[in-house]
Amino acid sequence: MAITDRIFDKRDIRIGSVILRKIFLTDCRKSVLVKSYRSVSNIIIDALIIAVLIALLTGTAQVFIRLPSTLTKDFSLVFRNLLNDVMVIFIFVELFRVLLDYFKEERVKITYIADATLVFTFKEVWIRFSESNFEPMKILAMGGVMLAVAAVRTLAIIYSPDKAKE
Repeated sequence: MAITDRIFDKRDIRIGSVILRKIFLTDCRKSVLVKSYRSVSNIIIDALIIAVLIALLTGTAQVFIRLPSTLTKDFSLVFRNLLNDVMVIFIFVELFRVLLDYFKEERVKITYIADATLVFTFKEVWIRFSESNFEPMKILAMGGVMLAVAAVRTLAIIYSPDKAKE
């Protein structure tokens, strides 16, 4: 028996081809699963983009519809409600940016999430601070959260993968 016959037996070739078939089929299945996942996730992202757009349009329309009523009511209360509505619209704008970024690049930028969190936290601090019986510790805690999120946002900009590509 030659050396090559000892190294590569016919059974080994059959076993090798079976293994190759399994690997190929597994790769094909994975490819189909990945394509299915991307298709389904794109449909979900499309639906979320449409929902956020509808919420943005509805919220903006409500702000303008309520605007004439500000002349007849207590200005400070109406101003607080108007500011709250505008801040909610800004939060939806930030969420919309996150969804669009994910749809384009298939990744979420931390800066967009941090921006949305900062706007939301600022809105909560503003509402708590404008109340007559505000609790300083809660506002201080929210301020700490804002500082932490701002630090994360700054670090995300400094160590951005986009900068690493340049």
